[in-house]
Amino acid sequence: MKASDFYTREKGNKGVKFPLYTPEGKATEHYLEILSVDSDAFQMAQSEMQRDLATANLEEDKEKRFELVREAKVAAAAALVIGWSLEDNFNQAAAKELLVEAPQLVDQIDRAASNRALFSPAAASLHRLGLLPVQTRQDPERVQRKPPPATPAGPKNNRYNTAGT
Repeated sequence: MKASDFYTREKGNKGVKFPLYTPEGKATEHYLEILSVDSDAFQMAQSEMQRDLATANLEEDKEKRFELVREAKVAAAAALVIGWSLEDNFNQAAAKELLVEAPQLVDQIDRAASNRALFSPAAASLHRLGLLPVQTRQDPERVQRKPPPATPAGPKNNRYNTAGT
């Protein structure tokens, strides 16, 4: 293996299609084009966000602080968005408005942009062919929640076992 086998920045600067779902979870034909968290644009936006969050934490007014934090997070997420298939003209101001009004997208974009495998050359080819959608959520009917197995020290140390505590 070569050191270059681990490089992610160049791949991260190329966008992938991120499918959009309705708030009810139904698939649509629309998508956002997003960059990876390893992209130059996001690295710069993340630096700005960290500075803005430090400034926001100095704000004593709770509502003002909330607004400053939200603005910083939305700006960082919007830096990942480089285009879309929506009818509206794309620009960064429109992307920020979308993310403020549809805050669920901020977390979904962050998860997808953090998944470096989605930006690999093989995944990029599959995306272009429409064979590999970005998974943004799990079907709640297929997810079964099970507590982890008891630890060797016994079930008392299992955080899901509240009996006897």
